[in-house]
Amino acid sequence: MGLLLLDLDGTLIPNALVEVDGKLQRRQHELYTEPTLLPNRYEVLKKAAEEGDSFAIVTNQGGVAWGYHTQGEVYARIACTLRQLSFFWARPFSVHVAFMHPRATVPAFKGDDGRKPSPFMIGEALGAHHAHADIDTALMVGDRDEDREAAESAQVDFVFAEEFFA
Repeated sequence: MGLLLLDLDGTLIPNALVEVDGKLQRRQHELYTEPTLLPNRYEVLKKAAEEGDSFAIVTNQGGVAWGYHTQGEVYARIACTLRQLSFFWARPFSVHVAFMHPRATVPAFKGDDGRKPSPFMIGEALGAHHAHADIDTALMVGDRDEDREAAESAQVDFVFAEEFFA
């Protein structure tokens, strides 16, 4: 029994932003607003829930800081993801989101609110789940080096999503 710390974009669902002709842009509307789980996510996480694991989504959403989407749209994506993982409701779970970016183009979101690679959100999740998990039973699953670096800084084990969900 442990805590699975899960990145969102590129780990559970497709990335919200894609590169087209060298520029970032939002996915097509329906792919953005109603993302579907990436392969094997449901099956692997359902088994983890049955084994007693807890869950925390730990996600950077700097696209808000760059004006690609709003906080409300991010929360809607998270809600859509949670609906697909309805078994989470039977287990302790939490959601931790960092919206800011040091080079933001939207002034209200310029700065650092503990975004990965900072260990802040992982520490926050561990605190939220202290009755169900500790640092020795936590595992961060992500798709980017920032996820790995945050886990290392928090002294939490890490595995890349493609390996974990294989």
